Parts: sequence; C-alpha cells; structure tokens
Amino acid sequence: MSFPSLGLFGVDAMMCGIATAAAFPVIATTATSLQSVGTTSHVVTMPASVASGDLLIIGFMHTTGTLTTPTGWTLTASLTSASAHQLTIFHRVSDGTEGASVTITSGSSVRTTHQAYRITTYQSVPEGAVSADNTNNQPSLSPTWGEDKTLWIAFLSGRRSDWSASAAPTNYATIVSSLHASNVNTDRNGIVSANRSFESANDDPDGFTITGTIDTPLSILIAVRPA
Repeated sequence: MSFPSLGLFGVDAMMCGIATAAAFPVIATTATSLQSVGTTSHVVTMPASVASGDLLIIGFMHTTGTLTTPTGWTLTASLTSASAHQLTIFHRVSDGTEGASVTITSGSSVRTTHQAYRITTYQSVPEGAVSADNTNNQPSLSPTWGEDKTLWIAFLSGRRSDWSASAAPTNYATIVSSLHASNVNTDRNGIVSANRSFESANDDPDGFTITGTIDTPLSILIAVRPA
C-alpha cells in the first residue's frame, strides 16, 4: 500500500515534530605554507575553494616578536613560551574576498610555519584552550555551547625542525604538518595538527607521538560548533 507524502498536505517536518539531526562540522580543505628565510611579512596560503560563509582557521608558529592580527581576522588563542616563541590561532568567516593567501606581519624578522583550515556546516565562532608552556599534551576544553557534535582540532608547535608527528593524539586523525627542512637550529620551527569529530561537552586529548627532537612544544585545542 502506498501513502501520500506529507508535502501534499502542506505539512513540513517540523510541524510533525521531526527535527533534522545536527551534523558535525566538515573540514573541506586545508593548506600548509612556510617562510624559509627571516622576514616580517609572512604569506599564509589559503585552502582551495574558499567560498563566502566558510569558516577559516589559521595555525601560525614563529620564534620571537609580536604578531599583528591581519585585517578581518580574529585572534582565537595564543600561547607564548618562556623562550619567546609563539603558537597563535586566528579565525575568520569568509566573505569571498580573501584570495589565495593572507599576509601576517611580525615585529621581528623570523622564519615561520603555518597551516589553514576551511570548515563548513558550523555556527558561531570557534573557541580555544592552551596548555602549559613546554607541553606536548593537549589542554582540556569545555566550549560554552555544551554537549554537541563538535569538531575538535589539536595544534602542536615546536622550535627546531628535526622532528615529526608519527601519530595523532588518541582518537584524533588526519595529521597536517608544516615543517622546515630538518635542522637543529631553534630559529627553524614546525606546526602540526589533527582533528576529531566527537559529540561531547568536553575533550581532553593526550599529546602527539613525536619522532625526533621537539624543542619547547606548545599545544592549543580548538572547538568548532555544528550548525
């Protein structure tokens, strides 16, 4: 036996008490870039196919000096070590005018590493938490929206570049890496990240598994709310 659809009677799903299940935010594309010689102007490559309304997140690692937040972007979280190097996260809701890159200015001439995420199916602005200095262990984060289908992104940076992340924190996946060519000098640096889709009011990941020598690691965890 067949039945007429509800649409024939002009009754939508919400009137029938049927709600569309929320979906996790989606990482659509990512990009990595670095500045291999010292400069105060750092060109960060944007992910492919950025469209108006997308959420853009930049992870940025530099060794010393202040940063100027680029126009139209917002500082999400930042952690500076006792030895002055810094891991910084910026975000922006795209208006479609970003182009292929964005330039971030530093107060000192330094080498940098960076990566960018393009995220869809989200709402509001991302929230972040920082770890203690010199810690390859992600902080605990309880975003203000409570339990939901949250996208979590774990960032780790370090001085030197004779290291790599061989495994993400437990239950995290898809390592994104931006590292200078292997070098023990502390003016080289690197940044890695990984993500998890997890319906919870809190996450408290462990650290990345590191191959080689990471100097003065810094950890930041970011949460993105679903639409």
